[in-house]
Amino acid sequence: MIIYKDIITGDELLSETYDVTEIDGVIYEVETKKVPENDDIEVNFGGNPSELPDEEGGGDMGGGAAADVKMVYELCKSFQLGEVEDERRKNVPMIKGQFDEEFKRYVKKVKAALEKKGTDPAEIKLFMEGVKKHFKRISKNIENCDTFTGSTDDLFEPSGMRVVVDYREDGMTPYAIIWKHGLEEMKV
Repeated sequence: MIIYKDIITGDELLSETYDVTEIDGVIYEVETKKVPENDDIEVNFGGNPSELPDEEGGGDMGGGAAADVKMVYELCKSFQLGEVEDERRKNVPMIKGQFDEEFKRYVKKVKAALEKKGTDPAEIKLFMEGVKKHFKRISKNIENCDTFTGSTDDLFEPSGMRVVVDYREDGMTPYAIIWKHGLEEMKV
């Protein structure tokens, strides 16, 4: 199996077991879904719908026994990614300015790491051009996304990749955005 690790921190962020779509040679869009945070949750199929968890953790009818079940993204749970919140506005998603600043520092670190590894200059150029193309789209919508960092990275002073989780056009299907050049493969 192949595990993909953050090129900066070494944190595991992804494995080949996920459904991944490569975009323009620079971004991986990774399908994920919401799952109960606690593996001990018992789901009784065929039961009262108001007692089963929905995407927000509550029942379909807005209550019931499962209303306190916290739902998380499967990818983030699998790799113990930590959710990032804007430290200036507690318990709210990251704001655009904060994301933009951190991302610019991150891109410089990835470029330096790629150069240090002896990566082909054409591949580095592809990464830098991809950043220009996709950064604006991601940044413009960052306040509507959830952001995560690797298990050992600092939530407020990150050195590694920020995994961004957004939703498809249907508003129901979550997917993660991961920068391809910010990963190293590890065979296990």
